[in-house]
Amino acid sequence: MLRTMSYYRIKQRALALGFREFLLRSLPAGATLYVDICTLQWPVTRIGERAFFQFGAAGGATREEYFSGGPRVREYLARYGSARTRWDPPSPDALAPEAEWGFDMSLLDSLRALAQQADWRLVEFRFEEPESLSFFAFDTLREWYCDEGIEPRHLVVDSFVLLDPYTTMHLGALPFWLVFCTEPSARNLTRLLQREGRFEHIDLMLFSHGTEGVGVVPAREWQTIIASASPDARLCGVDAKRFPRDFATFVRFDEALARRGSERPRMPLPAPLSVQAFDAALLRHGSRYGVAATLPRAEHVS
Repeated sequence: MLRTMSYYRIKQRALALGFREFLLRSLPAGATLYVDICTLQWPVTRIGERAFFQFGAAGGATREEYFSGGPRVREYLARYGSARTRWDPPSPDALAPEAEWGFDMSLLDSLRALAQQADWRLVEFRFEEPESLSFFAFDTLREWYCDEGIEPRHLVVDSFVLLDPYTTMHLGALPFWLVFCTEPSARNLTRLLQREGRFEHIDLMLFSHGTEGVGVVPAREWQTIIASASPDARLCGVDAKRFPRDFATFVRFDEALARRGSERPRMPLPAPLSVQAFDAALLRHGSRYGVAATLPRAEHVS
């Protein structure tokens, strides 16, 4: 992949004019502005005042494997015909917000200033591991459904950019988002299924990134995981034989999920979750999963 691809990621350190105008148009005085802050950091090499080179990322391989190697790295490189036994990246000299998920705290100053100017209530919630929010969201949406008289027995497992919240809610299904198709994500899904027991239906999306990297879980193992928790467990828009090179899944997954809705009547969307209910859920569930919330007192919220 590195012969043909490279990644250049930009983090906003101040609120851009377009975003500022959008917020001012959309939120009245007294509204609540939520800021979700992923505190994940990664060792980087500084190459400029505001530029860093990050080797590796959150996923299957550990930081130690990226920088020091190990048996899984040796096996991976040998499988792809490399004479190397480990990578030899530049020595890191700093820690920075992880390129894909980490929040640059400089942006928070702009958001706080705008919230004060516009008379908004600003709520921050912080977590280190991106999938911590998946457990919190699962519990919060399950309570929301139950309050609306919906008994959710359908699980939709999202994968990286493969997700369709609108169709998921029309199915009366609970979502559980995974960062990537790697072992840490498989462990979190297994943890959820062991805790929750059986579902009537499970749909699992698998993001294809092109290579059997360190810690990538094969499609057949994902099938085994979900089959243990449902008599109707399917890979959603996935060609298991082509994974992780099944790039057509990017255009198939939403159609496959929508077909689920044709098998039974689509459910109306539940009534919107109130700010008060979401705040209460943050306090009730957040700390169990490493999600720490700062909730200012609410005089009037919308």
